[in-house]
Amino acid sequence: MKKILFLFLVFFTLGLYAQESVEITVGDTIVLLKPAYSTNYKNIDYLVKTRWVDTSTAWQWETGIDFYEYFFSKGDIDGKRCPITFEGSKARISAVQHYPDTTGKTTGRTVFMCTPSWNKRAMFWVEAEAALEDNEVRIIHWKRKD
Repeated sequence: MKKILFLFLVFFTLGLYAQESVEITVGDTIVLLKPAYSTNYKNIDYLVKTRWVDTSTAWQWETGIDFYEYFFSKGDIDGKRCPITFEGSKARISAVQHYPDTTGKTTGRTVFMCTPSWNKRAMFWVEAEAALEDNEVRIIHWKRKD
């Protein structure tokens, strides 16, 4: 019985290690899980573009390059902490941005900019490390063709 339990723990640990080593990239999907702290998510904001100004700004769908400029360059945006009503929602990671810490105290923070398929004028701004640590999101990896 002890050997079976030991083997189970070894395989479970290896499975967790394998999951952690997978790189999260543009094209992956986030799923919003139940927030642990309140009726709003602690590490996720919900942004809606309320006014678009016609610009020539384009972004690269496959890589996420220029998505930030595309979404934020011109127009108006309403933002708020993401409410619990979005629990279970899925959104494609459209861009990944890393902001280094200028004080040198930490390595910085990473943000996922995620667009839900049901509202192209909206975006989830996800503080990646904190949201994953607080179990607010789950990642579904996109199957890439190598």
